Amino acid sequence: MARTQRASSTAKHLGVDYTTIARRVRALEDALGTLLFDKSRSGGFLPTAEGQRLLGFVDSMETTV
Repeated sequence: MARTQRASSTAKHLGVDYTTIARRVRALEDALGTLLFDKSRSGGFLPTAEGQRLLGFVDSMETTV
């Protein structure tokens, strides 16, 4: 979602419902105790500073795999 800024695009790419993406992001934010995305109707889902930090780790893991 950090790459597309849209939950619907992410859901389509992964073959799941939009609600699944929203629920999983919310669960991850709850587990980490931080907000990962700023949500806006016009801008979509924009990573917060913590979201950007996590994305760096995720990109590194993805490249390694």
